[in-house]
Amino acid sequence: SDTDLGVCDSGITSTSQGPDLDTGDPDSVDNNFGFDDNLSLGDFVWYDNNQDGQQDSDEPGVNGITVNLYDNADCSGAPVDTTSTATGGVPATDGYYNFPDLDPGDYCVEFTGLPADYVYTAQNQGSDATDSDADLTTGQVQNISLTDVDPTIDVGVYANNGQVSGLLYCDDSPENGSQDAGEEISGVTVILSRDLDCDNVGDDVIGSMDTDGTGSFLFENLPVALAPAPPNPQACYVLNYDTSSAELTECNTPITPDTQVVTIDSDDPESESIIFGVVVGGPPAMVPVNSWWSILLLWLSMMGLVWYHRKTT
Repeated sequence: SDTDLGVCDSGITSTSQGPDLDTGDPDSVDNNFGFDDNLSLGDFVWYDNNQDGQQDSDEPGVNGITVNLYDNADCSGAPVDTTSTATGGVPATDGYYNFPDLDPGDYCVEFTGLPADYVYTAQNQGSDATDSDADLTTGQVQNISLTDVDPTIDVGVYANNGQVSGLLYCDDSPENGSQDAGEEISGVTVILSRDLDCDNVGDDVIGSMDTDGTGSFLFENLPVALAPAPPNPQACYVLNYDTSSAELTECNTPITPDTQVVTIDSDDPESESIIFGVVVGGPPAMVPVNSWWSILLLWLSMMGLVWYHRKTT
């Protein structure tokens, strides 16, 4: 346990020797003590439910991901070792991998074989012990200078196959509270935002698009949360449209909420159709009875009645 051993502290010989000396053979040689550095790299691939690039306590490990090890800094040439994530470690958990018995030096780790529609989560989003290290395009973690045991080469992944769709229509042909053929409105901008804490308030705009010739819109390749995984079993989104769009013309009074929420998860990654409905005009604006405007309108009405009475009599 002498600290001068540094990382080369794993015994490869007995730590105790027993030479015998006598007058016939007074010299005992080759009483050697051998040590190895015995370094290792690892150790975790997890499902990033909220796509924040950090390992949260409720986010599970992902088994079956292939991990390649290269004994150079840029993952060039052929890997020197390959493993797959599986249940393991102390305490045992899913998503574990480990490359043991390594010498000090430069290494590169490459993650491959993700399930269909899975992608890597955001890279280097905080503490190195709990963040995701892989490049979003290559899945590689380059320039690892190994001088000690390193269990921090971790990667977050998530499904990216979500869809949110719907349409916008003007209920005027006839006005019956439902969408009929020919009532679609094209060219109106619809905005999709991510609701990171699922409080029905958009946090980050994901994208926007105009309704097509059928009044429809479709957002694809959206992050999906793993279900079930409480307390955050869904990926939450907020939809709204440009209520001031000229394409609405006089059909600009909502009959459905102009902001709507939707959740998708890995069991049901495609949302139900989100319907935005509008009608022409709307009910007359009511004037408060205690306002000066209401008094003026009442007075003008009375004067009109007096004038009409005098004229007819």
